[in-house]
Amino acid sequence: MVKRILMGLVLAAVAFYLGDTLVLHFRQQQTATVKVRRMYAILLKGNKIDYEPAGTEMDTCVNSALPHMGYPPCWYLQSHRDKQIDM
Repeated sequence: MVKRILMGLVLAAVAFYLGDTLVLHFRQQQTATVKVRRMYAILLKGNKIDYEPAGTEMDTCVNSALPHMGYPPCWYLQSHRDKQIDM
């Protein structure tokens, strides 16, 4: 019984990923850009961290539910606009 449930979950996950890939493939605009704020995270004495602004940049994202082509999904990148650079 448990084996059938796990197999069903795996098949559902594979079907979702393949469906997301097909929808992305047939879209006219597959990628977009989002403005992201870069911040340097500088480690100080006493395990404190100082954040210094490093400007903005445009990052590429894909218009899908899951990451594809090495890019994160746009819905995720739009809600996580701060990019931390560890020093």
